[in-house]
Amino acid sequence: MQPKQVVRQSGSEGMRVETSEASRWAQEWAEAEARELLAFAAALASAGAATIHFAVAKAHLDEYALFGVFFVGSGIAQLVWPIWLMLRRWPPLLALGALGNAAIVALWAVGRIWGLPLGPDPWKPDPVGFGDSVASGRAPVLTPSQ
Repeated sequence: MQPKQVVRQSGSEGMRVETSEASRWAQEWAEAEARELLAFAAALASAGAATIHFAVAKAHLDEYALFGVFFVGSGIAQLVWPIWLMLRRWPPLLALGALGNAAIVALWAVGRIWGLPLGPDPWKPDPVGFGDSVASGRAPVLTPSQ
């Protein structure tokens, strides 16, 4: 059995365009696979950023308690978000993950450019380290388009 052919007339020129249901289904399937791959990549990047935040939480807790609490909280959020995302693809959840990670990267940038207004050295910029660069570099992957 062959797929049903769809014929469309286009404009006044009378051009005929033929597409089959199978090719349209294949295109929809490929787009769905691409969305799944992007969601999986975002989930892995978020879990990787969470790992880095957990790894340095103790050092930040020793430096300033609020910094340590922030690193633990952001690590938990970055670990829960991909699990939730893998269980349910919900557009507001994608937006929440993108906004949350963008806020973390913005805070990181402020801390490196101007310094934070609190902590042991207020308004003193922190140096850029390898780990924080890797965690912040994952942001483009963590802000998938809907």
